[in-house]
Amino acid sequence: MSRKGMAKNTEKIAAALGATRVIQVPDTGGGAFGAARLGHIVATLQARFVPGQNPDDLPPETAREILSLRFGDEDQARMRELSLKAQAGTLTASEQIEIDNYERVGYSLGILWSKARLSLKRAGLDAAHE
Repeated sequence: MSRKGMAKNTEKIAAALGATRVIQVPDTGGGAFGAARLGHIVATLQARFVPGQNPDDLPPETAREILSLRFGDEDQARMRELSLKAQAGTLTASEQIEIDNYERVGYSLGILWSKARLSLKRAGLDAAHE
């Protein structure tokens, strides 16, 4: 999925959830900066999913949009690079911050994906996450 596509998906998801987008997502950029932008989006949406605050399930279209969110190829390559450097013990301080940001975003995406799969399951739809 392109970054431009991801920005449009987050707009659809936010609208379906009644959320207010608090940042503008640029169409370009990547690496830690891209992960940080995605992290802000995920945190904003995740706040809507705290148990007890939003008892209604997500609409199937919204759930599928959430399940389509992925890190791009550039970010995946960067995460592999950082992982190898971490295993070798050669991460710089800024790279440690970068890998921590990727980890937080990945964790948040995991929570969103779980909520989306559960919503689809409760609706009797296929909740497979490819």
